Amino acid sequence: MAARERHGTRRDTIRIDIASSDMETTPRQAIEEIRALAARRTAPLILELDLTVDPVEGVPEDTVLARFARRRPVLREIVDGLRRAALDPRTRVLVAHIAACGMPIARAQEIRDAVAEFRAAGKTALAYADTFGEFGGGTVPYYLACAFDEIWLAPPGDLGLTGVASHTPFLRDALDRLGVSSQIGARHEYKNAANVFLERGFTPAHLEATTRIVESCADEIVTGIAAGRRLPSDRVRVLVDSGPLSAAAALEAGLVDRLGYRDEVYAEARRRAQVPPGAPSAPVAPGEAAAGDASGPPVPMYLGAYRRSAARRESSPARRAVRASTARLSALVSRSEPAPARAALPPVREAASDAAVPPELDPQRSVVALIHGTGPVLPRRPAGGRPGGGPGGAGAAGPAA
Repeated sequence: MAARERHGTRRDTIRIDIASSDMETTPRQAIEEIRALAARRTAPLILELDLTVDPVEGVPEDTVLARFARRRPVLREIVDGLRRAALDPRTRVLVAHIAACGMPIARAQEIRDAVAEFRAAGKTALAYADTFGEFGGGTVPYYLACAFDEIWLAPPGDLGLTGVASHTPFLRDALDRLGVSSQIGARHEYKNAANVFLERGFTPAHLEATTRIVESCADEIVTGIAAGRRLPSDRVRVLVDSGPLSAAAALEAGLVDRLGYRDEVYAEARRRAQVPPGAPSAPVAPGEAAAGDASGPPVPMYLGAYRRSAARRESSPARRAVRASTARLSALVSRSEPAPARAALPPVREAASDAAVPPELDPQRSVVALIHGTGPVLPRRPAGGRPGGGPGGAGAAGPAA
């Protein structure tokens, strides 16, 4: 009995100690979490893009195909995310992991164009690959990587830059052995889809069409590589003929910029993200902010998550209200100006007064505050009207001081 009581007393004492410890540390932890959250909302972003899987170009209608494509990225979302990131001042660096995944050249070109738009906005794009196709099949992935500012390759990797090839199976012999006869019509000789079942090899027209497609794709790839790596086209063709190349040989030939592993790529991305846009690139210690940059350390985020977050922000009620107010003000100003005077762009105050713009919509007399919260944004009415919020209330649009 005594032992049981001692046991219970000791347990109660431990509970009191833990509770008192929690009471002492909870406010401090809450403040640290608030500071960390505030820092993450203003910190520069490092966007991560996984291109080791061929993205889906559309939504599959078949249930089975949709099941297998559920985890794969969507090409339209990748392009839309990169375009949104190009307009966001927080995004500074894009890191893409690239691998041979059977991606066709058309999809690679769409992603290349989106990356070029991202870079044109003053951002940095880094491409990393463990290997480009080993002994072959790395031409299209490398062509995609040439749209980035720098190409990183793992030291044990290879560059399978071996050119373009086309494979066409012919099933006529197999169907004859099975006793199956095919009756398929073709309108002209270059309509070669039926040749797979009717012929035992290439017809002259089929061979001509396939050869021209392969040559056209090869010309596109050589031109893109030459522009991305700043090499003559003849030099690129020589390197393609000498492929595959080891990582050291690719670095020596100027086909890759650096040899390094994944952690080294992200260390370089964090360093570049801490340098404000337009500032000279100076060495920055890890975890420290660059000079002139008051934001915290960079925050990594997948491109898909960033796109969904940006879409939610754009569709928030506060932003819709501001866009509607801006559109109404622009319409009133444009209607109040005569046609010859529109090019002169008179001051907003004069145009607004001529059109009798309400005070809550006049940019010279009121301000609009964007509050990210769950409540609505209520404009403050002018004196004499029905009040929509107290003076200086959060989320109010009132006369500017």
